Amino acid sequence: MRREAVANIAAFVATVAVCTALALLFSVAVDLSFWVFSHVDHVAILLPAVGYATVLYYDLARVPFGTATGSVIESLRQATAKARAANGEEGAEYEVPPALIPMIFLGTCLTILCGGSVGKEAGALQMSMSAAAVIRRLFHVKTRHLTFLASCGMASALAVLLGMPLASAALAIELMRGFDCRVRDLAGVLLAALAGSACAQALGVQGLVPVSNVVLPALAQAPQFFLLVAACAAAGALFCFVVVRGKQLIAKYVAPIWVAPVVGGVLAAALLLLVPDAASLSGTGMNYVSAALQGSVASPYFLGKLLFTAFLLVHGFKGGEIMPTMCIGATCGCWVATLVGLDPSFGAVVGIVAGLASAANCPLAAALLGVELLGVAGVPWIVGGALVAFACTMRLSLYGNTYSLAALFPRLRRVR
Repeated sequence: MRREAVANIAAFVATVAVCTALALLFSVAVDLSFWVFSHVDHVAILLPAVGYATVLYYDLARVPFGTATGSVIESLRQATAKARAANGEEGAEYEVPPALIPMIFLGTCLTILCGGSVGKEAGALQMSMSAAAVIRRLFHVKTRHLTFLASCGMASALAVLLGMPLASAALAIELMRGFDCRVRDLAGVLLAALAGSACAQALGVQGLVPVSNVVLPALAQAPQFFLLVAACAAAGALFCFVVVRGKQLIAKYVAPIWVAPVVGGVLAAALLLLVPDAASLSGTGMNYVSAALQGSVASPYFLGKLLFTAFLLVHGFKGGEIMPTMCIGATCGCWVATLVGLDPSFGAVVGIVAGLASAANCPLAAALLGVELLGVAGVPWIVGGALVAFACTMRLSLYGNTYSLAALFPRLRRVR
């Protein structure tokens, strides 16, 4: 028992260290890729080649091309559930391959390098889960602890990229659907997030920055507030629906598998090279999130970002959805707040909260993110916005974690 405890602690430390290092390296690589594109935007002509190359090297590495964050999470959940049910080591066949780490790393960087619009957070989640699976085997940790190790790795990586440890820990737990989380597990995930955030701050890697001098709405402005939440939740839900449904249609009707990324790359490259200011849609969207939090977005930029990002993800380009979702929510919230007479910076925060709660079905993480951005003074508005957005769109999710009222409240099934 003592030897097992030592192995578990060593695996926890190794997972946090490795995932933090991967996230730091990934952040630098993605930012460098976007810097290259911003200075040599004609590199967008290579998008079709990048699409084909991504299919090729995923095939060579024997990693399914359709591997996404939601499917990786489900694989780890199945492995852990089977091991716990059998009280043994069964379930290892569900684990994700180590080759996923270089695949998603390279795929995301190449997409950004050529002008694509994707995020880096979901890619970091995939790398963290794959790394946790490898470390579990190296330290001979039982499979039933896999989701805990993966959640710790995810939390540390998210904290590096977002700079918001509380929201990062909650997001990792919610995406893993709780994984039968006990108090000590929760403490471990939170500790991992704090460690990742501290490392990022020590090395000067900046995530989201809390806003100040925000004017909160008066109680009489509650109708405008709920209109703002509805608009941002609708934007997040639309993005989620287009991505999920689009991927299903592409998988069903388009073959061979390389056709979608090549054709999508041609169309995306034409847009970037021929349409003025289309390059503003490229990148992760962090720059526009920062601008929106300062109240500086006065146009419906979110519509273009939504369509361009969804188009690339549907056509198989690798990258994440979390930061684009936040960008869509922040820019939508900033613009709508201006229209309805609310503070635009407040609107951006509410947009991030509502967008994340609606697209990822993670209301707790969304609310904590809003509190970390806005402070405790905005708690009633932030919590209300997260719950309303989640309640309206709980049957939609980018990551498969959908809910229903009957599932959340089993007693409702008895009501006729």
